[in-house]
Amino acid sequence: MKKNISLVKPVVGMMMMAGAVSGAVAADTPVIGVSAISKYVYPDNAAATPGKMNFMPDGESYLVLSDNGKKIVKYDTATGKEQETVFDATHTRESSVASVEDFSISPDGSKLLLFTGKQPVYRRSFTAACYVFEISRNILRPLSKNFPAQQSPIFSPDGRMVAFVAENNIYIKKIDYDSEVAVTTDGRKNSIINGLPDWTYEEEFGMTEAMSWSSDCSTLCYLRFDESKVPTFTFSLYEGWCEPRSEFALYPGAFSYKYPVAGEPNSTVSVHSYDVDNRKIKEIPLTDSHIEYIPRIAFSRGTGNEVMIVTLNRAQNRMEVYAANAKSTVAKSILVEESKAWLSPETYENLTFGTDGFNVLSERSGISEVYRYSYTGQMLRKLTPAGYNVTDYYGEDMNGNVYFQSVPPAAAVESPANAINRVVYRVDKTGKKIENLTPVQGWGSASFTSGLNY
Repeated sequence: MKKNISLVKPVVGMMMMAGAVSGAVAADTPVIGVSAISKYVYPDNAAATPGKMNFMPDGESYLVLSDNGKKIVKYDTATGKEQETVFDATHTRESSVASVEDFSISPDGSKLLLFTGKQPVYRRSFTAACYVFEISRNILRPLSKNFPAQQSPIFSPDGRMVAFVAENNIYIKKIDYDSEVAVTTDGRKNSIINGLPDWTYEEEFGMTEAMSWSSDCSTLCYLRFDESKVPTFTFSLYEGWCEPRSEFALYPGAFSYKYPVAGEPNSTVSVHSYDVDNRKIKEIPLTDSHIEYIPRIAFSRGTGNEVMIVTLNRAQNRMEVYAANAKSTVAKSILVEESKAWLSPETYENLTFGTDGFNVLSERSGISEVYRYSYTGQMLRKLTPAGYNVTDYYGEDMNGNVYFQSVPPAAAVESPANAINRVVYRVDKTGKKIENLTPVQGWGSASFTSGLNY
């Protein structure tokens, strides 16, 4: 028994148990090391992909972080040729960092948010020490002087403010004045979360932030999660072998968080608006008894203070969209989408909001298609052609061409494996001219500039 355990010690636990119980492992059986197994485990098993391209707002250029994290370089989108270095960690004013791990671009392209010291929270979320970098002045400043790490920072549309979360509370950094204002003060771990999703919303709805700026930057809307009545779940932490944690080599640790097992209470979620000028918070009341989840909030991209609130019942077969005035807090139901079974997550996760309306992926016809609605709830038209089962919607360019990802129609690929294929298509505004931009065999996806010109 001891011989077998010793022989298979580097192998995962289930393999070790099997060998110990059966005694079937021979003395000359080759040992499978960690390095051999890790290639089947994330991140080593991830498919090769192109490097991340962060497009500038005009789409004519994009920024790329160097492999060592010390430079961010601008390239021409059309030619791929290097244009200039916009950030060099060895030449910054006021503050400095050795390197950065990731970045985002302000809506006007004048500033960058730089992330250092990223630490994962759950599957998608992380904390990081964030910095604001003003490109033209080469000035680098910490996002916060009061908190060493922040979560989910988002630029205001004019690029002059950043809303972020620290210790479950929301703060606004006013870049022009290098000042920081607290929006909320009631945040507490495992109790109240402001501006961030709880574990359930991040895991099941793919959320990493729960805030949205109005187009005129006068209002910030956010979700508040009260998880005080959600039961606590605790699991053990071990040393592991893929990403070893030596602090648990001899004694396991523990991690506790609020986790609603099926049938247990979810977080109580509410919508709030914050007036940037007078610093007042108002709750936007939603009293419908159907509402269990609020998986999305987003301001319309017009000039008003209209925030779109997407709600679900607990069975997740009824979505209701509200248009609410963030100043008056009056909310009006403008769309109800129901299914006898359940709604595909794309229905409420892939809603997109434009200046003159919003788009919904609906399976009401039997397959997923994209419909355009006005902000009063009127269905304007279907954007995608009949027979195309849409799996992602990318947007519409200035000429009215619509871009989407779809399972190719049966006639395009004569194979029983057709359902595993994904193709990126373009259809003109008449709906008659349809082009595939990627091959009909295989899985194609796309990342577009904001104007969909590249």
